[in-house]
Amino acid sequence: RTMAELTPIQRLPHYDGIEPGRLALVLYLGGDPSGQADPRGGTGFYRHRSTGYETVTTERFAAFSEALQRDVTHHGLPDPRYIVGDTPIYERIFGSPAVFNRALIYRGRNLHSADIPPQAQLDPHPRRGRLTLNGFLNGR
Repeated sequence: RTMAELTPIQRLPHYDGIEPGRLALVLYLGGDPSGQADPRGGTGFYRHRSTGYETVTTERFAAFSEALQRDVTHHGLPDPRYIVGDTPIYERIFGSPAVFNRALIYRGRNLHSADIPPQAQLDPHPRRGRLTLNGFLNGR
């Protein structure tokens, strides 16, 4: 998928569920096995500016959804690219570069996004593209 083909939801940080025990896992399989960061990007974590939320819980869901709708109405949708860094709606609070064989595990309710720079060459071929294994773990 090219940057121009990204849907609006792919241009904003998201969460993978509001359940308290849900963990998300990203295993980076692409890139250089020597340990160099993959230039096709890692994962960024964000704070929603108008609410101050870094996570979306059951209790915060309605307030977050309403605030995000107001923000998008006021600021407009982001350009067709992945979010990388601060925007009028979100502040980037942490980034984890993609490194071959690195696993990243985080709470599914954390606001996050693929941290893919606009100049990244995204190729659908698994040997040349940004290859990840994604999964979820559900605790009690």
